[in-house]
Amino acid sequence: MASSLPTGSTTGLLRTAFHWMRSRQTAEMVDYFLYEACRLDPELGRRARLVGWFGLLGFLFGMLYAEFYLIGGHIWGVWIVTICSLGFLATSFLMRALRSVAIGGNFLPAMMALGFTALCYVEGGMRGHAVAWLASVPLCAFLLVGKKAAGV
Repeated sequence: MASSLPTGSTTGLLRTAFHWMRSRQTAEMVDYFLYEACRLDPELGRRARLVGWFGLLGFLFGMLYAEFYLIGGHIWGVWIVTICSLGFLATSFLMRALRSVAIGGNFLPAMMALGFTALCYVEGGMRGHAVAWLASVPLCAFLLVGKKAAGV
């Protein structure tokens, strides 16, 4: 069976990944999690799509990052990143079930803060590499849910 992925080409692999992200099926998959109010209000819909994409891509890249921890033999890192990645994936389901972009959008930075804090705990505290990533949490909250809901 022939593989649809290009062989021996990082550029080809990236091109395939970007093509998948821009495909209609992927956009429909993210739009599935939009509830009626998101479809009627363009700004709410934009934020809901942003939360959906952030959750999906956060899950995919988080699982890739967990593989690097696995290769490095850091089992605690694997568990922490995997659990947080599953939380990222659950965000879209949570947003649709509760019909709230603000809850979904605040759940993502909460997962980030939880994950980065746990990684700081197991990787050297204030001297660990994950502490720098904690600075990105308020920025992501502001991006996903806006000034009022992010508490800025």
